[in-house]
Amino acid sequence: ANLWYHNFKYMKDPETYSDWNEDLFNPGFFQAKLAPYESLDLYFSTENMDTLEIDYEAFYRTEAKNREVVPDESLFVPNLPALLSSKTEWPSLSYLKSDFSMRNLLLIMPAMLFSENGIEQFKHFFMKILKRLDQGRLPDKFSGKNSHVAGNAADTTLWLFILAYYYYDHTSDLSFFTSEVMDALKSVINANIRGANTTIYMDKSGLIFSGNGKQQTSFLPLTSADGSVLRHGYLPEVNALWYNALMIMAELLKLTGKRRSANKYLKNAKHTLKSFQEKFIQSGQDALYDYINHLQQDTTFRLTQIVPLALPFPVLDNVLAKKILTRVDKELVTPYGLGFIPKNRRKNSVSVQQLSQLPNLFYTEPIWLWTVSLYARACLNYKLDDSNLKLDLEKYFWPLLELRNEGLLGFFPEAVLLNEEPIPVGNEDSLLSLANIYVAFNLLKV
Repeated sequence: ANLWYHNFKYMKDPETYSDWNEDLFNPGFFQAKLAPYESLDLYFSTENMDTLEIDYEAFYRTEAKNREVVPDESLFVPNLPALLSSKTEWPSLSYLKSDFSMRNLLLIMPAMLFSENGIEQFKHFFMKILKRLDQGRLPDKFSGKNSHVAGNAADTTLWLFILAYYYYDHTSDLSFFTSEVMDALKSVINANIRGANTTIYMDKSGLIFSGNGKQQTSFLPLTSADGSVLRHGYLPEVNALWYNALMIMAELLKLTGKRRSANKYLKNAKHTLKSFQEKFIQSGQDALYDYINHLQQDTTFRLTQIVPLALPFPVLDNVLAKKILTRVDKELVTPYGLGFIPKNRRKNSVSVQQLSQLPNLFYTEPIWLWTVSLYARACLNYKLDDSNLKLDLEKYFWPLLELRNEGLLGFFPEAVLLNEEPIPVGNEDSLLSLANIYVAFNLLKV
């Protein structure tokens, strides 16, 4: 006999998802006695199976084949192209979080450029996001509370310029960059120069100084034992994005025939680049300082090292960039993506329960699947002399693709803990992971 549970509430979900209660249907109770080594297959259908002619063996073989990992677009069908289709305002399912991160949306959007109908969807979201600018800054959240109030993240708004670059590089469409778009992008640069936010501003060095130890402005929100913010001051990923924002603005202005205005941004970019190289490069260490403030120059080698290497306009010469990428290969890269800290500093047996109890561990211990696209871009920027690069990377990240057959079938978790076996943590159906894996394997197509 079947059974309905009405108004079922997911007690952990009200603060995260907009839909957290529903009616649940239990299709019945099943019992079977199995002899040793005997197996039982169950088939379910929303239709009356008595009226269907089903070849169960063929059905089983088809399902098994569908679950095979294939490194092409079919791996992500119907999930990603359907979710990013221009027919939908925004993906449904659990992706529609009540507090969806603006940064996550910006990091997801490059996937639209590779999917069917994705170009129009990309343009739709880009324009929608521009309207969220408040004094040249985006909110930290795309939806939910405070989604129209300028946020505290120093890097989020700067990803708009990277998206603009990717769009033009993919389409060669200058008509998209109307006066409305260009004025909005200029407002972002002006806000950083003027210091519209008292904790995020460009100083006389031409670099962005962000945070004061009280508010999180970094995408890696680490705290000390007393609760103060660790990563504040000059951050390498923020300033690499800032340099790229200036360069991309100059390029767009040149392409639209406004060379005099472009020269102003090029001059600022040159000053920023000089200061970046003087301030961030650790002498003899093949690394950048992770953050610099009045208290310290932090030498920890973290995931932030990959961001400058993955961006379109380089802030380092090729020799140093390749050396840093070699360290990333040795210390951060795994077949499931990159860790936030080196392998020898991660704990060997952290439990999922410990992650929930100690916030710093949630960011430092897991491997984050979405980082694979940053790594792919960095490799394509600095390893082009490797003729087998794309095939080697595709083979190396094969275990990552196989996660699609674990947990929630067809999707990828937000991150994994690498104990004896990869343990999914965070969201089981992470659109951020799905989109960036999709981008990475499109970039790596031979």
